[in-house]
Amino acid sequence: MSIQACRLKIDLKILSVHHYNMLIRNLSFILILAFFKPALVEANYPYYRFDSRNLKLSVQSYQKYVRPQIKNIISDYFHIMKKIEPAEQDLISIRKNSQKMNDLWKLWTTQCEKNQSENCHNYLSNLYKEARELDKVILRFQNQRLRIKNFGVSKILDTVLHLSGAIDKISSINYIILHFTEETLMTDTTSYQASNIKKTKVTLLLQEMLVSSELILSALISPDFRNVFDQVWYGFIKPLERQILSAPAPAPKYLLSHLGDLNMSWNAFHMKVSKSEIRMNKAELQVVQIMHNRWNSILRVLLR
Repeated sequence: MSIQACRLKIDLKILSVHHYNMLIRNLSFILILAFFKPALVEANYPYYRFDSRNLKLSVQSYQKYVRPQIKNIISDYFHIMKKIEPAEQDLISIRKNSQKMNDLWKLWTTQCEKNQSENCHNYLSNLYKEARELDKVILRFQNQRLRIKNFGVSKILDTVLHLSGAIDKISSINYIILHFTEETLMTDTTSYQASNIKKTKVTLLLQEMLVSSELILSALISPDFRNVFDQVWYGFIKPLERQILSAPAPAPKYLLSHLGDLNMSWNAFHMKVSKSEIRMNKAELQVVQIMHNRWNSILRVLLR
């Protein structure tokens, strides 16, 4: 066989493999569309992308309807987690305290750098109260929940060891914050006030504590559901909480500009827990359906 013939044969093989791969990708895409199509028809709105030019949201509608519905959706999310695993209550509280501490610290560092006021003292005082409350929650969790007998055999190594290390880390950081806050409350209006280096260190520690609290937020949920809850947390619940509920009102711009991504994240969660092999029980699915109805009602307001 000539060299040209060999090269032609090799080229044909490569071309065949390429066509085969293209066929597989096309078939995969068709299957994905077939899987999602019933939901698209039922929901009657685009699944992936919204044209922001067609979205309308008045400040009044945002304040009186959209924002309260988002608040309810977030509350329902944490409610489901506690229904699946009651011990999640403590992990939810740890994350909530960590977030409040970060928010109060940000207010103090941004608003009280040059001008001291009564609010500045309140920010620090409330930060100290949150740190004390966090300490109580951690101690309760360690004494009552974080015990091997509370977990199945398959969970012992993965859950107990991981959680124990993360909780110890959060607790250690919290003690540093407690000590710093006590000291600052006494010296902030004197010449012995904290240096900028110390403030920067506290900022980084608080951020580290918050990240750690979020990483263990769903740690006690069954492994079958954990990834699903993590995905909807980072792609849907957390953005709504931080960009809508915690943002200065009115703040509809984020919702309008990120509606496609938020909708995609929510629908993926809804399908996985209600229409796939990963199934919740009836009571939990009812809460998910309530959340789904709330979200669809928000979309109807935006797309009318």
